[in-house]
Amino acid sequence: MNSFLSIIPIFFVIFLGFLGKRMGLITQSFTKPANSVVFYFAIPALLFLNISKTNFNLAFKVRAIIIVIAALILAWIIMYAAGKVLKISSGTFGTFLQASTHGNIGYFALSVAFYTLGHNGLILTGVIGSFLIIGQNILSITSLSFLNNRTEKVSLGMKPLLSIVKNPIIISSVAALLFSYEEWNIPTILGRTLAILSGMALPVALLVIGANLSIKELSHPKLVLFTAVGKLLLLPAIGAVFIKIVGLDDKLTSKVILILLSSPSATVTITMALEMDGNAKLAAAAVTVATFFSIFAYPIWL
Repeated sequence: MNSFLSIIPIFFVIFLGFLGKRMGLITQSFTKPANSVVFYFAIPALLFLNISKTNFNLAFKVRAIIIVIAALILAWIIMYAAGKVLKISSGTFGTFLQASTHGNIGYFALSVAFYTLGHNGLILTGVIGSFLIIGQNILSITSLSFLNNRTEKVSLGMKPLLSIVKNPIIISSVAALLFSYEEWNIPTILGRTLAILSGMALPVALLVIGANLSIKELSHPKLVLFTAVGKLLLLPAIGAVFIKIVGLDDKLTSKVILILLSSPSATVTITMALEMDGNAKLAAAAVTVATFFSIFAYPIWL
């Protein structure tokens, strides 16, 4: 019950974003630049400021990184088998797999970790999540390039692949780990600037999530249900099993792992489906449904 109560305010803010868009208070002219500011400036500032100040050995958890990557790969294999059983058409298969395994780390997981676990939870989520982002993107590119029978367009996969290297969340986390390892101090003026930017990161991110939700085209109900089960239940369940197997007794790290693995489908699945001949309608429906049901899934894992 406490877990449920702790995440309710997060979803209230998301709902305000959704309601604001429906009322015309939040428009596309706001959400697009706001999304860019949050993604390229505010969240990187938040992560860099917090991770750089922590002890390197406390932030860099090798076993946790291995667990999330292993869980991701196994979940992808299981959902691939499910897709074969369901006889999903070639143009939809890649999107089905991506929506089932590609979570919203930058906005959703970071927000849930910060508002339920505090600064230490945010730090671990940023570091471990950076490696998960790389894994998610590689599997997504593989799914969309090869499983949609679009092998002649494999070159299109280079664009999202290059975006991994340029991802501001990854860049800020790696840079912050370097500062942490070398025990460098952030100059006072820079630190205060980052603190100002950090303050807007998660609240605006949650509003943007809500404003981007759409209930107009909830197509492919059967496949959407499977993607939601895969993303919200199967993937974190595998992570929970791996936590037991390796004997990870750090409760904070375990919760961070489960928050990362149970984050709902990322909105980038829609963009990538459009760019790489996937099923954009399925992606949009999967994002909306997974986001809605995550309010009930998160308390299971927290």
